[in-house]
Amino acid sequence: MEWSAANQTYCDFWTWYGGTLKAPEELRGAFVGAPADVWAMGNGIYGLLTGLYPYYNSTDQDATVEDILQQDRKPFVDDRYRNRSLVEGRLMEIMEQCWALQDRVDIFGVVAHLCETVRLLHQQ
Repeated sequence: MEWSAANQTYCDFWTWYGGTLKAPEELRGAFVGAPADVWAMGNGIYGLLTGLYPYYNSTDQDATVEDILQQDRKPFVDDRYRNRSLVEGRLMEIMEQCWALQDRVDIFGVVAHLCETVRLLHQQ
């Protein structure tokens, strides 16, 4: 994002890159900035963890967007990832925090969580 010296704020922008990848608040038309980027980070972690795109099994994007908006639907993640290894379990934890609808973690929390994961991994 570009900085507006005149307004002393970042310049708003809007882009449409696919409904099922957007944070629910974006789908509702709100400009949210960093929290939406954290949601996207959760999508990236989902891909690393599963090797799949979020909502990979959906063939109707419009219906999936409606489910996201009406039922707060999130991508399916097999719960077995939680206990397969330390790293997979920690990725599940932070991914879920990235997808939180209330009190979503900020990017600094994501970085702290990942750094703590590396520390824990080296202690094994």
